[in-house]
Amino acid sequence: MATRTTKSTKTTEAATPDITQIKAEALVERIKSSNPKFLGNMPDQRAANLVRYTLRALAAEINETEEGRLRVAGLGGVAIRQVEREKDGTTEKVKRVILRPAQPKT
Repeated sequence: MATRTTKSTKTTEAATPDITQIKAEALVERIKSSNPKFLGNMPDQRAANLVRYTLRALAAEINETEEGRLRVAGLGGVAIRQVEREKDGTTEKVKRVILRPAQPKT
């Protein structure tokens, strides 16, 4: 099954949630377990690189979009908004990205 690395971040001010890191190799293992024939004879390292570059391309697409919605097949919907936030008496614009995951097909 997929291996996940969890980093516990503790601060003195407030408890922050754990950060779960999912590596490309773990996603390849998940692909293989759900559909063993999908990757064929592709080596695991090449499949992991394909996953990595796909995620980088998706991140670039999200970063380039100032505001709006993106539909990503298999992942779900990504809503991107510019919101104003007040910090230390100054108002700054912050990009808010919200993922609504696709519902699994049954």
